[in-house]
Amino acid sequence: HAWAVAAKFDVQSKVPLTPALRAATDDKLGKQLDRYDKYLNSVTVNLKVERRAVHDTEHRGKEAHIAEVTALCTDKQVI
Repeated sequence: HAWAVAAKFDVQSKVPLTPALRAATDDKLGKQLDRYDKYLNSVTVNLKVERRAVHDTEHRGKEAHIAEVTALCTDKQVI
């Protein structure tokens, strides 16, 4: 994908960013980013893992793997 090597695509991670994790991120988002390329200035992907069960015991010991995508459009809108 063109976005995978572009300078305007940034992946930030609070977990170790392995080559496999980077490749999976590129594969998941690459098609969509290529499709909307003319509308986007930059894209930032934040990867993190949240521990669950802060307020209940049902989810104790479980984790949520979260990917947040922030895209800055050419018309200065953020999505």
